[in-house]
Amino acid sequence: MPRWLPRALHVPSIEHYDSPAEGLVALSRWFIRLRWLAVVALVIVVSVTRWGVGIRLPLGPLFGLGAVLAAYNGLLHWYLESLGTHPDRATYRVAERFANVQVFADLVCITVLLHFSGGVENPLSVFYLFHVIIASMMLPKGQSYAQAGFAFALFTALVLLEQAEVLPHVHLERYITEPQYQNWRYIFGHLGALAVTLLMSAFFTTQIVARLRERQAELAATSGRLAQLEARKSRFMRIAAHQLRSPLSAINSLLTVVLRNYEAIGEEKRIEMVQRAENRTRLMLELLSDLLSLSRLRDSRDDVETQELLVFDDVVRPVIDLYRSQSEERQETFDASLAAGEAVVLAEPDRLRDVVTNLVSNAVKYTPEGGTVTVATRADDARIICEVKDTGIGIPVEDQEHLFEEFFRASNAREFAREGTGLGLSIVREIVEAHGGAITCESEPGSGTLFTVTLPLGACELPRGKAASKPPAPPAAGA
Repeated sequence: MPRWLPRALHVPSIEHYDSPAEGLVALSRWFIRLRWLAVVALVIVVSVTRWGVGIRLPLGPLFGLGAVLAAYNGLLHWYLESLGTHPDRATYRVAERFANVQVFADLVCITVLLHFSGGVENPLSVFYLFHVIIASMMLPKGQSYAQAGFAFALFTALVLLEQAEVLPHVHLERYITEPQYQNWRYIFGHLGALAVTLLMSAFFTTQIVARLRERQAELAATSGRLAQLEARKSRFMRIAAHQLRSPLSAINSLLTVVLRNYEAIGEEKRIEMVQRAENRTRLMLELLSDLLSLSRLRDSRDDVETQELLVFDDVVRPVIDLYRSQSEERQETFDASLAAGEAVVLAEPDRLRDVVTNLVSNAVKYTPEGGTVTVATRADDARIICEVKDTGIGIPVEDQEHLFEEFFRASNAREFAREGTGLGLSIVREIVEAHGGAITCESEPGSGTLFTVTLPLGACELPRGKAASKPPAPPAAGA
């Protein structure tokens, strides 16, 4: 809005308020400011019409109406300020009723004004339009239509009562030559035009306001998501720096001791310390590799060029073959039930293999001797389901909600196996969700864990006898 317009005309930006009630109170305060301008405008217009233009108007009733308008606006202002001193009373329902009272009082005031200034002959009946627009801005759709209907009913009653000479008609001499308040054609034309104008104004204003509020809600939601992402990014960078600093500090300390005391310590001790530094270096390289993988996954979530139709069981089978031997070395029972058959999934071979590898390797890693690891697949009409179950250490209940967060490792997992980046399950979730699937976890401490991955079926079943692309054999690396 141009800066030269009075401040009272500037509509408040209700999106800056914490609640709808506060926004509606702000609009009511703006409405009251407008009404002060209306009082001044009424006095000026009546004076100019009477003494400038020379149209005879009943000055007493009109100036009295201006005084009434100023008086009840003062009362409205007082009530609104009292709400401000008692925030607990300023609920949305109270603010809504207050807005309705304002519009109702103004519509009655306009009707009285029109009665003393020509009735149906006065073109200023369009003033109803302003209040219908304001009502549509402040109130729900149904109430704004009700106010529009009330405005039309008031004016219609005024016109009919004047036509029947129940109310005296004030003729606008020197403006209209012949009185029209009993001319039915003129009356129907005026009322018809007013009805259409009020109805369409209420309709378009409510539609525009609804769209604006939807966009406002979307903007607020987007702003909230961006704030969460920024907080998540800051946390990610902080933890990543800490995770990288710890092994670097250890490597630096070990090598410093070796270099400064090379002659003083024995060869066996030197080899041990260098091996510890090498182990820390390997862990840091694994962490960097996982970080890069996670970053690439997030950057290429919508990239489908590298995806192809894969028989899901063909992806799982070599992973099972690899970890079955490791499981048996740990004296675990390894069961597999691949029942998805020829069901296919549209995916990147390496990424899909990483999901299965991570879940199976974790199951083997966190299951003590004598436990059982089970891998099962099946398919229905819309999806492929892969379940990886173990009878291992399980996951504490308080840790389960954080399981897929970056760098998070369950407390008992850190005690059971010290090595781990805490990024494996984050990567798994990114891959699964990037392929339109979902992953869930059910676990009971001390009794084991069940991970369930669901992926949508590929666009079509492969023709019988024709195999999908075979994924490369998995590496020997664990989770």
